[in-house]
Amino acid sequence: MSTINETSSLQSQAYNIIKEKILSKSMDSDALYSETRLARELGISRTPLREALQCLSQDGYITIIPSRGFKIRCLNQDTMRESIQVRCAIEGFCVYTAASRQDEKRCKKLIKDMEKKGKKAANIAVLQGTIGSSAEIGRTKGFKEGIKDAKDFKIIASQTGEFTQAKGQEVMESFLKQYKNIDVVVAQNDNMAFGAIDALKAAGKKPGKDVTIISFDAVKAALKEVQNGQINAEFECNPLHGPRVADLAKKLMNGEKVEKVQYVEEQVFTKDNVDKFINERQY
Repeated sequence: MSTINETSSLQSQAYNIIKEKILSKSMDSDALYSETRLARELGISRTPLREALQCLSQDGYITIIPSRGFKIRCLNQDTMRESIQVRCAIEGFCVYTAASRQDEKRCKKLIKDMEKKGKKAANIAVLQGTIGSSAEIGRTKGFKEGIKDAKDFKIIASQTGEFTQAKGQEVMESFLKQYKNIDVVVAQNDNMAFGAIDALKAAGKKPGKDVTIISFDAVKAALKEVQNGQINAEFECNPLHGPRVADLAKKLMNGEKVEKVQYVEEQVFTKDNVDKFINERQY
C-alpha cells in the first residue's frame, strides 16, 4: 500500500489512497482490516486514519465494526437488497451531479444579489471539505461554475478544513496571516464556518460584516448565526430524504425504471427569510 507524504493533509491522503485501493479492487471485501495495522502501513497515526475511515464510511465505501476494524462494502445484488446505503453509494455520481448543478444555480443567484447590494468585486477564500469526498467535489465544482462569469469575483485561497471546526479555524487563521484582503469566506460545511467565525473574531474582524460568510448544510445552529448576522448565506443540504431514497431503492430492486438524476428541493437562507424556517428545523 502507498505511504503518506507531507504535501497535503494526512486525512485527505489516507482517504484517497484507501478509496483508490477499494475502487481498483485491491482490497478484499471479505477481510476484516485493522485500523492499527493500516496506520502502520501508511506511516501515520491512528487519528487522521480514523477521520479518513469515517469519511469513507459516510461515502459508502466501508463498514466500520466498532473495536474490531472495518470491512469493504461489496457492491453486489445481495448487498443491495440488504442495504439501502449501498444503493445510495452506487448512485453517488448522480447525487454529485445534482448537487453541483444546484450549487451552481444558487451561487449565481447569490452573486446577483451581492451585485444588487453594490458588491461588484470580491476576493474569496474557500474552506474545502475532505478532498475527494463527494460533497467536496460537488460543492467545489458548483461554486466555481457559479462564479465563472463574475470576472471580479476571484478565489485567492483554497484549502481543506477536513469538514471539522478545529481544522476550519486553523486554516482560516493561516489565510488571515497570508491575505489581508479577504472579502468572502466560503465554507463547504457549517462546522468549518463555525471555525472561520472563531478565527475572524480572534483577528479582530466582524464575521458577516467585515467578511461575508457563505456556508453549506444549514443546520439549526448555523441558521442561528444567520439570524445573528455572522453568516450571510446558508445553502441547505437536507438529510431527511431517507423515505424517498428507500422508495427509489425498492423500485430499482423491483426492476422499475427511475430517473437517474433525482433533484430535491432545498433553499438558500439569508437574514431575509431565516425566521420563517428556524423554529421548525429538525437538525
